[in-house]
Amino acid sequence: MNTSEVVRSVSAWPRFLHVAAVAVIYYAAARLGLTLQLPDTNASPVWPPSGIGFAAVMLAGYRVWPGIAIGAFLANLHTLPSTAAGFATSCGICVGNTLEPVVGLFVLRRLVSVRNPLERARNVFRFVAAATAGCLIASTNGATNLWAWEIIPSALYRQAWLTWCLGDMAGLLILAPVIFMLFQKSDFDWTRSRTLEAVALFALLAAATQFLFGDYRDWIDLELMDSLAYAVVPGLAWAAFRFGPRETALAAALVSAVAIVNTSNESGPFYPQPARISSQQLRPTHALSATVASDFKQRLRAESLLMLQIFVLAIAITAAILAGAVTERNRSEQALRDLNATLELRVVERTAELNQANAALERSNQELDDFAYIASHDLKEPLRGINTYSGYLLEDYGDKLDAEGQSKLNTLQRLTRRMESLIESLLTYSRVGQTELAVQDTNLSEVLAEILDSLVVVLQERGVEIRIPQPLPILYCDRVRVGEVFRNLITNAMKYNESPEKWIEIGFCNGSAGDGDSGGNGALTKGSPTVFHVRDNGIGIREKHLNSVFKMFKRLNARDQYGGGTGVGLTIVKKIVERHGGRIWLESTFGEGTTFFFTLQQGPSDATSS
Repeated sequence: MNTSEVVRSVSAWPRFLHVAAVAVIYYAAARLGLTLQLPDTNASPVWPPSGIGFAAVMLAGYRVWPGIAIGAFLANLHTLPSTAAGFATSCGICVGNTLEPVVGLFVLRRLVSVRNPLERARNVFRFVAAATAGCLIASTNGATNLWAWEIIPSALYRQAWLTWCLGDMAGLLILAPVIFMLFQKSDFDWTRSRTLEAVALFALLAAATQFLFGDYRDWIDLELMDSLAYAVVPGLAWAAFRFGPRETALAAALVSAVAIVNTSNESGPFYPQPARISSQQLRPTHALSATVASDFKQRLRAESLLMLQIFVLAIAITAAILAGAVTERNRSEQALRDLNATLELRVVERTAELNQANAALERSNQELDDFAYIASHDLKEPLRGINTYSGYLLEDYGDKLDAEGQSKLNTLQRLTRRMESLIESLLTYSRVGQTELAVQDTNLSEVLAEILDSLVVVLQERGVEIRIPQPLPILYCDRVRVGEVFRNLITNAMKYNESPEKWIEIGFCNGSAGDGDSGGNGALTKGSPTVFHVRDNGIGIREKHLNSVFKMFKRLNARDQYGGGTGVGLTIVKKIVERHGGRIWLESTFGEGTTFFFTLQQGPSDATSS
């Protein structure tokens, strides 16, 4: 369950049960912690109740503070002298013990916005800072009360304060994460292999810590053993990388517990061994009384427990930071994987939508082409009939009709011929979309020569000069369709030209070489972008009409001006070019001329033109 569910379930209990439970657990832990207290200080190197109290307020909120106060008061009252000073000291100390988790949680909530501060490395640092704030209050308050009521002498104040502060921090940083994380949901499933791995991890950690802190110096006499206390850190890293903050906190608590028990029993790297202490330092003589020897041993024990505090704090903080950093990294990676999966799914969905849209568009275009072909083919027959019968009426009954009647019949014939021309253009356009391209190696110079030969009479009548700077290349394309492109563009250039000296230029260039000459031999490198152009010095096109010249049935001049036309020619040209994978565009200056450019992407042949 998550933290919010824990809070809701806890709130269902009667409040006095919360307080009673916290008081009993806190008192029991305090009695355990006081068994390690330093002589004449009432301060313990490791104070488990601090972790229990902090975890209690993290899970259940501030309302459990009376349980902490009651447990702390009873524990200290049981330990301190049964005097008025002892009673007063117990009251004062319980205030500090209560403020410790309350102030710590207050600071933590100001520093960390999330409910669980142990799942990100930077939040772990803030958790340690909040815990330190609470521990400073408790240690200062406790040591001051002990000194004020003359429970300890002034000479022991500094030692009591330091031991108290470090002990509270050790207990808080070890137990609070364990208790809090036990109520958090795990990020992974406990499979059989993972369970076996966890059992192996904790067994090895317990064995390794016992070996490092146990009393085995009789058969292992190595000074190196004293510097191997921190060899358990790789085991904590194993827990952090393979499991999570909960398991890592449990591993740190296990290591700390084994180290504390062994050090309290005067063994381990933090407790000086007899072989390193002279017999004169341990055995009372005329120069060293029994009382002094006892004091010396107590000092050794105090120093060993202080070193133990530093070890426990280092282990707890290192384990929490490792677990937080690894958890943050794992969740970031999981979020990235989820994002990638979402993006891949969206790409697949979008691709499917585009494929459906393209299929629908192709189907719609095909249906339009089919409709245009069928409609134009079927409409031509009745138009021919109207035109034919109009001619019959003029021939057979022309002398019986007045001038207005004959004019109307002539208009009817002209309109039917125009309609037939429009339908023929529409039919041509639909055929361009329906029929497959008959692509082959095509000598465009030969195609151009055939077109000019068929237009030679009109060109001579209009006085148009044809300019071909260099032979056109051999291109892999549809010979007939590309011929229609050149024919249409040349015809338009010829029609819309009023210059006294008319000329039309047909050429090409490599797309990477601009409008320059390609070498003059008509050969192109296979796959190079080829740009063809048809340039004239005709009437030109106004800039506002440049984007509309390729629209179907779009004419920029009067219907019968410049020889008339249906306005479909450039539309057909555009479709042929696009079916070859190319594009067409133009540049024009009104009154000076126009240049049409187009590309054909079917790819030029390796052969050269003749």
